[in-house]
Amino acid sequence: MSSALDGITVVDLTRGMAGPLASMILGDNGARVVRIEDVSQPEDPRPEGYRIWNRGKESLALDLTKAVHGLANGGSPELTVIDKLLRKADVVIDSFGPSSQHQRLVDYERLGSINSGLVHCSVTGYGKHGPLKDCDPDEQLVMARAGISGEAPTYRPGPSFVTHPIPSINAALMAAQAIVASLLVREQSGAGRSVEVSLLGGALVTASQFQSEGKELSKYKGTPSGGNPFYSVFRCQDGEYLQIACIHTGFAELAAAVMGIYEEIEGSLEDSRRFVPRDEEERQRLHQLVSDTMESKPAHEWEVIFEEADVPFMRARTVEEGMENPQVRHNGMVVSLPDPEVGEVVQMGLPIKLSERPGKIRFAARVPGQDTDAILAELASEPEVVPAPKKAAPEMAPPLDGIRVLEVSNVIAGPVIGMYLASLGANVIKMEPLAGEISRPGEHRFFVSGNANKRSIGMKASSPEGRQAAQRIAETVDAVV
Repeated sequence: MSSALDGITVVDLTRGMAGPLASMILGDNGARVVRIEDVSQPEDPRPEGYRIWNRGKESLALDLTKAVHGLANGGSPELTVIDKLLRKADVVIDSFGPSSQHQRLVDYERLGSINSGLVHCSVTGYGKHGPLKDCDPDEQLVMARAGISGEAPTYRPGPSFVTHPIPSINAALMAAQAIVASLLVREQSGAGRSVEVSLLGGALVTASQFQSEGKELSKYKGTPSGGNPFYSVFRCQDGEYLQIACIHTGFAELAAAVMGIYEEIEGSLEDSRRFVPRDEEERQRLHQLVSDTMESKPAHEWEVIFEEADVPFMRARTVEEGMENPQVRHNGMVVSLPDPEVGEVVQMGLPIKLSERPGKIRFAARVPGQDTDAILAELASEPEVVPAPKKAAPEMAPPLDGIRVLEVSNVIAGPVIGMYLASLGANVIKMEPLAGEISRPGEHRFFVSGNANKRSIGMKASSPEGRQAAQRIAETVDAVV
């Protein structure tokens, strides 16, 4: 069975994490990815995730500095190779700094004269314009500027070192989605387009919040363990830790009851918000109450109690334990590939599951330059690229203009999908209960930015009228989230 992007060729000129991860997603879903290793500026040391992000890609060693010089000196063998690749390609992704001389290789007008259907994606630290455009695109520096490290709870005053590569992962996902959306619209128009994403933009997706004179933000901040009395990590008697995740009031009631502290929590049964602390003093009191209770029994006893009561919880595992989880193994979320340099490498499987045209991992990451001879031989018979006359850029609507999406989701994961699609031009209709989805009345600060560019309809979908309305909307959309 073919994969979704079979027949698509991607030229990967990126470094770091975001660009390689984006092209990995395209390669996992059928695209042929040719990664160009710049021998004039070797990436040393290579990032830890290199063997994962660059799996399934052919590796071509090339001196990009000589290719740039060829632009000013009437050509060079290196420039000829790049231009032949670009003429055959559908997508080119780069991570060149905005003021780098290498930007000349991917100048939008130059690319259009070589291949008018080429989709070009630029991945930078802070965008291609503005006072910060040439700053170091370091993950931690981006998070510091975006407020992520300053917002993360700590056990001491000041900001925190955040280990999760939030900016790069979000930028990679945005890049992959924007590229595929651009390929989709190219099927009708035949025209390529330019796409820009940045690590700063990826950071702000996660750091999203709002400021308003007419709206008060949360009265308290979280802590390194979580902060919410019924949505935190707690230490048990035996030193093991359990994550309790009672985001709904009903679950919090169950947890308080089976923990034997229901009567100690202030508020009446009619108060649906009583498990949400009114202020920081009450949050600390309730959190300490739950914490002391959790330390009264070993983890295995709490696991039995919570499982029987249907309280959402999980023992905090190590990464190694997580990769051995039966659910992970059952769904093929982990694979083992024979790396040519270090042997078998256990790594994530396909992160995206498509029902009709599923992806596949073609092979492990190559040794840098491993496919150079084969690719050069392939291109040897290709005629020289003669630049076409420059044309005025056509007026372009957003790539998903005209696509209708019904979003029936709440809190973060689903709304972020809808937000991405809306940002790419889709008409997203958010279906909510009459009282609003759970993060709206809960004043979750992400709700405002995470649901921008969407229209909303409130309904009681369990009623005959609500079901009928939902079905009428569903009949008119192209996708449902």
